[in-house]
Amino acid sequence: MSFIFKITTTTSPQTFVIPCVNVGTFNATVDYGDGTGSQAVTAYNDSNLTHSFATAGQHTITIDGTFPNIRFFDNAASRVLINEVVDLGDVGWVALYQAFRDCTNLTTFNSGTADTSSVSNMDSTFRDCSNLTALDLSNFDTSNVTSMFAMFYNCTNLTTLDVSNFDTSSVTKMALMFYNCNSLTTLNVSNFDTSSVTDISRMFLNCQSLTNLNIKHFDISSVTDGTSFLQNANNALTTTQYDELLEAWAAQDVQFNVPWHFGNAQYTVETIADWYSPRSASSLSIINNKLVSIADSTAVFGAGQQVDNLIVGNVYKMKARSTCNNAAATMFLSVSVDATLSPSVIFTQGTSTALIDNLFTATATTMYFGVVVSGHAANDTVTIDAGITVKEITNYTEANAASEIEYSQENVFGAEEVVNGDFATDSDWNKGTGWTISGGKASSQNTTSSDFLTTNVKIGMIQGKSYEFTFNIVDYTSGSITFAVFDGASGNSPQFTNVGKSTWIYTAVRDNDQFAVRAASTFTGSIDNVSVKEITNAVEYKNIPQSARELYSLEDDTWVSSNELVVNGDFATDLSGWATIEWFWDNGAAKIDSDALYKSIKQDILTVGSYYEIELDVTEFITGALAVKCGAGTDVNISSVGHKKVTVQATDIKFELLNTQAVTQCSIDNVSIKEIIEVAS
Repeated sequence: MSFIFKITTTTSPQTFVIPCVNVGTFNATVDYGDGTGSQAVTAYNDSNLTHSFATAGQHTITIDGTFPNIRFFDNAASRVLINEVVDLGDVGWVALYQAFRDCTNLTTFNSGTADTSSVSNMDSTFRDCSNLTALDLSNFDTSNVTSMFAMFYNCTNLTTLDVSNFDTSSVTKMALMFYNCNSLTTLNVSNFDTSSVTDISRMFLNCQSLTNLNIKHFDISSVTDGTSFLQNANNALTTTQYDELLEAWAAQDVQFNVPWHFGNAQYTVETIADWYSPRSASSLSIINNKLVSIADSTAVFGAGQQVDNLIVGNVYKMKARSTCNNAAATMFLSVSVDATLSPSVIFTQGTSTALIDNLFTATATTMYFGVVVSGHAANDTVTIDAGITVKEITNYTEANAASEIEYSQENVFGAEEVVNGDFATDSDWNKGTGWTISGGKASSQNTTSSDFLTTNVKIGMIQGKSYEFTFNIVDYTSGSITFAVFDGASGNSPQFTNVGKSTWIYTAVRDNDQFAVRAASTFTGSIDNVSVKEITNAVEYKNIPQSARELYSLEDDTWVSSNELVVNGDFATDLSGWATIEWFWDNGAAKIDSDALYKSIKQDILTVGSYYEIELDVTEFITGALAVKCGAGTDVNISSVGHKKVTVQATDIKFELLNTQAVTQCSIDNVSIKEIIEVAS
């Protein structure tokens, strides 16, 4: 029934502190095992919790009575002395938050007669206990626990962990729970009830040795964040397990726009029979259950698929993800009416990774979908590693277009920028060799691959503003046509070939750019009603469905998540949730006063490559310099009091504040980090 643990002192004499916090009622006795007798403890800061051992060596400490909490993390000198918990005991535990965190010399832990039925918070209980190799918590009563955040974080030598009897029905947070437990090979979580869990991000991040993890029963209906869930836990799921998990989770009623990461888990790819090489020759293979196209030469290559029975005029969505082994190459994920995947109805491009989640209107009953790559070397590969889906938006109407279409809810336009866009007269346009204006239309009999029809007067575009470009193709024989802006950069729209209205949304990169219509690929045909208007109420909003608008708010033309990533950003009672080096809690703020450099306060909460809006209050600043850091090359320096707001792209999962110069009395408060969906084009 006693709480019994062993410590080893190394000097004579040596002071040892049993660190506690002001939670619960204390009415206990402590026997330090050195013949000095039992001492009464009636408060969390009782002087009898500090003891001086006259001789060095191992000492057994026994606590009886009511002893509601312990937090070794709060005393750096004492936490490294504990090496064994003989029995956690039945002493009225109500808090185990950070109880044994950073007890790096703890090698043995026995829960024994422990009664944990009144404990509600087990955040970071064993965090950074890097010398524990086995942990049996099968008798822990967790029925009242609401958070297990980072409970076994960085227990790098843990090979055996028994949590099979955990009652997790009340737990809302499992983020980072097993992070970096990279020696664990098996883990039985078959009894886990995750129906209340909202944050499951990074739960198994870096569990590199974990195999055959059965989590298909997880209830993810309440989860709002699954970021890096199984990242670098590449052996955790077999193909069969991943298939079963996807099927089971797909049947659940889940939250919108939840990010997930399943490491290198592979689902079953049945066949490559429907795929073809859309340009130059390439070899198509199934490798590790992914479709892989291997370039035969430096000519454009890729993988495509023909889809039949589309309904002309109906709206469809294409979703796909592709990766390329050559970061210098360029990938285009495309929808086209041509088997070569050019020209494109819609497309997106990328280098190492390309993503598309776009709507398009079917212009033919048969269309082509896939990826092409340029700027590569022979034998480079492109991989379709998340499949390609094309689905009809069956409820699409003009009335509900705002919930699905890729632009803003209700575009408001400025004045017409084009003079004589209806070609009523043969004026106001500079005509290339193949262009003529007659009969209320401009016609091209193009004999070259690039011939321009250019406005005499420069369009009054303003850098950073968005514009809608439109024209009607009134007849068509061959080739393609694009919008072009002479902006010193790319500036060309996708290529259009279909009779009817064509639209392009463009954001100006400088003021007063020249605008033209460009006949590409020897375009032969006619156009009418050329128009350029500023979108006065919004920039281009790419793929922001109505569901996302429930989770994100529009701030200065940027969609910002309503989900706060930072734990305990207001430092209400302590520095819980933060990993700290020489930072300390001070009256509702985090504070540093250090001559040593690079002392940090941090949380592992970011996703590499994602954008974030970071806000914090610097409530006190005397001297020195502080840096906001989200990975290499993302420092934002702070050297004054006030409210700070920055936007960064993460190159690491770690968010940290650290001093780059010696700091005298710097305090921060109200730290907030929210993910951004970048929507400004």
